[in-house]
Amino acid sequence: MIDSFKCPYCGEDMKITQAKCGKCKITIEGEFELNKINRLTPEQLDFAITFLINRGNLKELEKIYDLSYPTLRNRLNAIASILSGSNIQDEEDVKDTLDKLNSGEITFDDALKTIKSKNKE
Repeated sequence: MIDSFKCPYCGEDMKITQAKCGKCKITIEGEFELNKINRLTPEQLDFAITFLINRGNLKELEKIYDLSYPTLRNRLNAIASILSGSNIQDEEDVKDTLDKLNSGEITFDDALKTIKSKNKE
């Protein structure tokens, strides 16, 4: 069984081109779309299931995984990014940078540099 649908050589998405019945061995070939859940790694899927079973209670997840709230939030953001197709973490980083600019913690030039560097990553 494939753990991930990324090419082990170059890291790009792989296409599923064959489906086979385990009982009668009939095979169907073509290009098959994956649902978004299949794009998660086994660890991410396990984390998402645990999150749902605990009804989104991050305090419980802190106990289960012995991780801090920011680490849990980053894991959830990574999963949300995969499922939504957008980079949630980058959006939050930009919002944090703009909040710092608005409060006077950083200058406009610093904010611009930070946002530009995020766009290059």
